[in-house]
Amino acid sequence: MMGAGVSIFLALVTAGWRTAHYQGIRPTEAEEQESRLWVAGVIYNNPEDPHVLVPKRAGTGVGWTVNVGSRKGRVVMGVFLGVFVVLPIVLGVVLAL
Repeated sequence: MMGAGVSIFLALVTAGWRTAHYQGIRPTEAEEQESRLWVAGVIYNNPEDPHVLVPKRAGTGVGWTVNVGSRKGRVVMGVFLGVFVVLPIVLGVVLAL
């Protein structure tokens, strides 16, 4: 059931992209430059921006995201991954012994 939903979603997205492409609707240069700063559309990577937290990209939700291009942003992401990913895995393995 879920596979059918994903297939329908992808078909609709593809159809929308093709329609926009054939009608000559293209992003502006400023929009393309902004898109280059986002990895997979959700991870902000701009080494020239000193801010650690930046507003999420329009259309991806409400709130803030971390700028992984800044040194402080990488530290924040490292601490987050260490505490919420690595630590539970290590504790799970240790406690299972």
